[in-house]
Amino acid sequence: MKKFSKILALALVAMSGTAVAQPYSVTFNVDMNAVAAETFTASTHTVYMTGTVASPEWATPGAAGSVAMTDEDADGIYSAVLELEAKEYEFKFFANPNGQESWDYGEWTAGDNRKITISAEATLDYTFGVYGITSVGNANSQAISVFPNPATTELFVRDAQGARAVLFSLTGQRVIEATNLDAMHRFDLSQLAAGVYVLQVNRGGATSVERVVVR
Repeated sequence: MKKFSKILALALVAMSGTAVAQPYSVTFNVDMNAVAAETFTASTHTVYMTGTVASPEWATPGAAGSVAMTDEDADGIYSAVLELEAKEYEFKFFANPNGQESWDYGEWTAGDNRKITISAEATLDYTFGVYGITSVGNANSQAISVFPNPATTELFVRDAQGARAVLFSLTGQRVIEATNLDAMHRFDLSQLAAGVYVLQVNRGGATSVERVVVR
């Protein structure tokens, strides 16, 4: 059936002369190991994703269309694999007791949604209740250097020519944003409060993520 559907899609493309956007296989992982027992227990709670990644979009967690995540090896990291088109998505994780349909058990009750721009197959790692990506892996990833880390008043990104970079606070606020980076790009951190930030660098369909400590 899958083979027939693919052949049919190719035939329609040939007849129409219009390219059909192919989805990317994206793995979402969320680490539940640090979540307090009163918020999450593996034996009684189900982990869900919802947002524009769901169908219908923003389906109620636990309802049809929301994404139920699984922990097949019982390591506390729950996963789901989605086929997504190339664009930006918003979503959140929920830990609902007894599979309830409810919005009451999300990572946070206010603040920004999680956001990710998909442009290639990727594996995305998150920690429940902590805004930002823990790590990203994809076939197009390229090595860049971010230093010094911890930083005080400045941060350098090397070997990311032409990339776009965004520094997020852990609440999801974009505190610094730059496009078309130089080979050795300097970020001024002098106006930032001490704390932990997440630097996301996008270039040519590849995404790199770095946890940055500002002192």
